[in-house]
Amino acid sequence: MAFDFEQLTELQDSEGRGVIRIPNFVDDKLLFEAQLEVLNPDLMTWRDNHKTFINDAGRTIIQNYDVYSLRLSQGDQSPFERIPNLVGVADNVKKFVRSLGNVFPALVDWEPDDMSIHRYDKPKDVGLSSHRDHSCFKRIIAIAAIHGTADYLIDDEPNFERVFAGDLLLLRAPGLIRSDKDTRPFHSVSGIYTAGRISLTLRDDDGPDSLPERYHYENWSRSVS
Repeated sequence: MAFDFEQLTELQDSEGRGVIRIPNFVDDKLLFEAQLEVLNPDLMTWRDNHKTFINDAGRTIIQNYDVYSLRLSQGDQSPFERIPNLVGVADNVKKFVRSLGNVFPALVDWEPDDMSIHRYDKPKDVGLSSHRDHSCFKRIIAIAAIHGTADYLIDDEPNFERVFAGDLLLLRAPGLIRSDKDTRPFHSVSGIYTAGRISLTLRDDDGPDSLPERYHYENWSRSVS
């Protein structure tokens, strides 16, 4: 992985895009083993998350994907034993994000609570329409592409980030920088070039009580503290 630290200005500057892409973050061997896990129907139970709804900001959100979500900080941790290579990807992402603590002090102890794996199934279609991630998710949101290719549109710009398997996206979240503005980037998954395109998202939140009711996890429920 070759990383250009000058990219970080897009996260540091409140006027920056708030998103950077790190190509080839996941090494080929680990990526291959992680792909075998996400493509094995015996290792995880996908939940149908195809829906259209109005979010808290009044935007119409279109979702065309299945999801497998786990709490990292609560609930039954045994599902992680079945997906050691995906856990390896997550661990590498966490180490890398923490290594940015010399630039962003808020990231020194970054500890994701939420691991969400999305499987987009409609080539050349909207996978997830333009939105900001919920404000309960703090500091940084990390998205590792595991399988397939997709385009991410940022802030409804005409330009896009084409994301390939093995790439890592980092999106600015509240608490990363000081600003009086909401610096979360609007983004969408707008071009799915591979049926079954799969990504792994890691997020740090304010705790279970901060999560909207629509968030569900395979290893934890709100009825269990």
